[in-house]
Amino acid sequence: MRDLMSRWSWSSLRSWRWHWTKAGVTVGIVLVLMLLSTACGSVERTEHIESFTIENSEKQDNGMFEVTGYKKVNSVSLIEESDNHMESDVKMVEDYYNSDGIFLKSIFTYGHGTLSKLTRATDSDEQKLELSEPSTILAPDLEGDNFKGVELTAEEKVRVKEHVLSFMED
Repeated sequence: MRDLMSRWSWSSLRSWRWHWTKAGVTVGIVLVLMLLSTACGSVERTEHIESFTIENSEKQDNGMFEVTGYKKVNSVSLIEESDNHMESDVKMVEDYYNSDGIFLKSIFTYGHGTLSKLTRATDSDEQKLELSEPSTILAPDLEGDNFKGVELTAEEKVRVKEHVLSFMED
């Protein structure tokens, strides 16, 4: 036993501890770098700029839905998605009309939401601002259909995007 103790001196223990500490730090750095590289992986960004008109309906007491009018919509939505995270940002202007085509109200909506794909935690926020006059552009009139979209040119998309984003400045 004494012979075994003589082989292990305090200096050899310190040297051994130093090697393990150095190895632990190296492993820790490698793990942090791996975590950062996966967390900061590629992010896919998708932007949609739309202008459309769609029927509005309300649920009646009997459970049936009745068309009460229509709304014209300009919207800009941005979705960013990675392996671990998804984030959405939506800004839109909606002009509401009754069935006779009489303007009722206009609403600007800003919504933002996040989703962690790792923890499934979500967070969202929505703000609305009521406007006093029709505020959409390039949305078609509804002619007997329940939905009418417009295929926007590149210039029209820029125009709709600038128009919708202008409500953020007010």
